[in-house]
Amino acid sequence: MLDDESIAANSDGRALRPLPVHIAMAWSDPAQITELESNTAFIKGIKAYQEHPYKRDLPALETVWQEGSLRVYKSPAQTAQNGKDVRAVLLVPSLINKAHILDMTAEKSFVRWLARQGLDVYLCDWGDVLADPEMKTLDSLIAARLYPAVAHVADLCDQLTGLGYCMGGTLLCGAAAKVQQFFDKLIFLASPWDFHAGDRILQRQISTAAPAALDMVAAKGYLPMEWIQSVFAVVNGDRAKDKFVRFALMDQDSDKARLFVAVEEWLNDGVPLPGAVAKTCIQDWYIKNTTGTGKWVLDGQAVKPSAIAVPSLVVASERDRLVPKLSSEALYNDMDKAELLSVSSGHIGMITGSNAQGDMWQPVFEWIMRD
Repeated sequence: MLDDESIAANSDGRALRPLPVHIAMAWSDPAQITELESNTAFIKGIKAYQEHPYKRDLPALETVWQEGSLRVYKSPAQTAQNGKDVRAVLLVPSLINKAHILDMTAEKSFVRWLARQGLDVYLCDWGDVLADPEMKTLDSLIAARLYPAVAHVADLCDQLTGLGYCMGGTLLCGAAAKVQQFFDKLIFLASPWDFHAGDRILQRQISTAAPAALDMVAAKGYLPMEWIQSVFAVVNGDRAKDKFVRFALMDQDSDKARLFVAVEEWLNDGVPLPGAVAKTCIQDWYIKNTTGTGKWVLDGQAVKPSAIAVPSLVVASERDRLVPKLSSEALYNDMDKAELLSVSSGHIGMITGSNAQGDMWQPVFEWIMRD
């Protein structure tokens, strides 16, 4: 049996974080111990991931705007829309993972697929949030970074759709409540709103681990990515085990194997959160549920989705452990001009899964193009 240290990271630094949690979760089911000890499929899958030759090599997108650490990239429309003015979409990702989940590989880039359909696509990249003094709080992050980014992109196009993914959708809703005049439409993909709705597995795990997180924030001034990844690893422990067992059996030269490595690299390359931002997310959102109860105050004003008059689409996943379907649907219920799209793909699967294009990409594009 391979020891933990031997699989901590390969020579290029490709690590599985947090490794002890993954190992513990893999061995937490007694029914699986005999099988895993006999063929070491789980460990073989981790080693195969670490040793895979995949390197992300997509051509860089053009930077069209930057303030502090926030950049906005552009992927221009590649086809004409039957003589119509080119529509544009601004994608806002989460803070806790890097933006390239939306631009993962040549085959699984939501950004570049939308551009091939004829949209000008803009992608926000939060960058190194700890290095940017204007990202120390959610208020300043939105007011000093997201507002200006939205205004700049809106000035470049005639029709702008704002699209937020995961926590990015929550932030976009907060911003849109103040600057909705820049948008023609809004889309919220798997965006948490009522943090006490649904199965609450993640909410309970975060609440239990909150004291340790707040101690880290007090000591370091920020919340390390390892704490965030530990919480997510516990919530998805059984799936993590199964996916590495399956990966060990894949053709390692296949597109499927390369996509697996690309997504795992993204998952393991998380972003630490500034202390005040972490406190807001943990204490106000997950514990107090200020968004779901209408008590989230941003820039001195309560965020009320009902005040957003822009036509909106809320996309909720039926298989999402990180953002339960009912949590996303709560945003739809709080809006007057919203439609709801339920998808069968999971939280990450709706972006990079084998059914992503048919399940989410195409319906979302068609909704953007609808007059």
